[in-house]
Amino acid sequence: MTEPTVTRTKVHFGSHGVDCAGYLYRPATASGTLPCVVLGHGTAGTMDRLFVYAEPFAAAGMAVLVFDYRGWGASDGQPRQVIDIGGQLDDWRAAIAFARGLDGVDPERVALWGSSLSGGHVVALAADDPQIAAVVAQVPWFGDARTPRQVLRQLLQVSTLKLVAAGIRDAVRGARDRPPYLVPIVGEPGQTALFTGPEVREALEAKGVEGSLWRNQFAPRFVFALPRYQPGKAVERLGMPLLVCVADRDRETPAEFAARFVERAPRGELRRYPASHFEMYHGKVFQRVLADQVEFLRTHLLPEAADRR
Repeated sequence: MTEPTVTRTKVHFGSHGVDCAGYLYRPATASGTLPCVVLGHGTAGTMDRLFVYAEPFAAAGMAVLVFDYRGWGASDGQPRQVIDIGGQLDDWRAAIAFARGLDGVDPERVALWGSSLSGGHVVALAADDPQIAAVVAQVPWFGDARTPRQVLRQLLQVSTLKLVAAGIRDAVRGARDRPPYLVPIVGEPGQTALFTGPEVREALEAKGVEGSLWRNQFAPRFVFALPRYQPGKAVERLGMPLLVCVADRDRETPAEFAARFVERAPRGELRRYPASHFEMYHGKVFQRVLADQVEFLRTHLLPEAADRR
């Protein structure tokens, strides 16, 4: 029987009175102190969608912490399925503090990895925490890339009007301290959902949902908070290495918009891929992206190992 190259342990840590659940990965034959990469999921994901990144990172010689935000997946917290940007940032800070306090982890070599919404989170967090060793942001949300005309055009679409109406209904319920009004994350064309394109369903089918913590529901009040969140403005304050992986055909987080921010990062590096936003998560493109990210993290967290290759 082949010996495992990676070990995995379930962990918990507190975040402002909420118990967050996660998994800690380590190289099976590790010795001495290790760097640690902290991974958080995107807009409406759960940590089990990140295992495909955690295992290769750990096999490359790093400890890896993946976790669920409050109200999502295996973590505690009410209400459920609500995307709370401020709460997620608090959970990130708690996860980073937990990682730095782990036995066998070098607190000076903690890196952050985020994708889509969390790709913006990691930039915002690192800008306020110069001790972070490196940052990977994949198809990141750096802010609303639409022009006023594009915003107006989208607001006049039936699908957008349906989602806004659902968001209003959900926000009213939240203001009255009632359970969220939930709608699908991924739906069919014409349905009230966050995503209705075929590429989203293809990515979901490629990864599968059997046994996953992921639920196809979210609280649409989030549509009012997202346009006000502009973490890309913080890139100028990042002193650590930053890798930004973008998709050339991305309609959710446009590549050119992200590229303009990377140019302003003191140690920013941009990698582009011939893909859409959701094609970055599976298939041949995913393998290329993963290889580039492993190389970047090894270079900046394990420089001696990288030099020996």
